[in-house]
Amino acid sequence: MLNKYRPPSRLKALTSGLLTWEMHAGQNKIYVTFDDGPDARVTPSVMGLLDRYQAKATFFLLGRNVEKYPFFPEHLRSRGHSIGNHSFSHPDGWKCSSRLYLEDVQKCSQWMDSKLFRPPYGRITIPQARQLKKQGFNLFMWSVLSNDFDRFSNPAQCLAKTIRYTTDGAIVVFHDSLKAEKKMLFMLEGFLEHFSREGFSFEALPVE
Repeated sequence: MLNKYRPPSRLKALTSGLLTWEMHAGQNKIYVTFDDGPDARVTPSVMGLLDRYQAKATFFLLGRNVEKYPFFPEHLRSRGHSIGNHSFSHPDGWKCSSRLYLEDVQKCSQWMDSKLFRPPYGRITIPQARQLKKQGFNLFMWSVLSNDFDRFSNPAQCLAKTIRYTTDGAIVVFHDSLKAEKKMLFMLEGFLEHFSREGFSFEALPVE
C-alpha cells in the first residue's frame, strides 16, 4: 500500500543525482519547508511560530504570489530563512511540455532570486529536471509530506504520522496557503514542540 507521507523508495533511487530527497543525518537537524506561499496572512503566522522555536525554514514561493506581495522574499531572508522557486503558476510537470514548464520556472525567477527549486505536486520529468540542473538549479523534494492540505484527514492523526516518519536529516513539507492554514498551524506547532523537546534543531536548506 502506498504511504502518502513518504515517497516511494524506487522513485528516490531512479532520480538519485537529480533530485534531493533528504539531507545528511548525524547532526539532529530537520529541514522544515513550506510550499505555495507567500500569503499575506498565513506566512507571517508561520514566521511567528518559527521564531518561537528558534527555527529556520525554507519557503518555496509561487511567482504569482510574489507578484502580489513582492516584499516577502527579502523579508524571509532577513529572518534567516531561505527561499526557493516553486514556479510561477504551479504547473504539473507530467502534463506540461518541457518548454512551457521551463518558461514558467523562469517567469518565477523574474520575481525572486534563488537557485533552489521544488516542482509543484512533486511532479517533474527527467528531461525537465536535467534542463533545470543545467541552468544551475538545485532540485529539492521531500522525505516526509505532512498532508496538511488534505481537508478530510484528522489533523491530530496527520501530526502523529508526520512525527513518526520524521528522522534526522528529514526534509518535511508544509504549506503556507489559505487552503492549509488552520490544519497546518496546528500541526506545525505540535511538530516544532515535539522535536524541540527531543533536542533537534530546525535548519534552512543550503542555498549553495
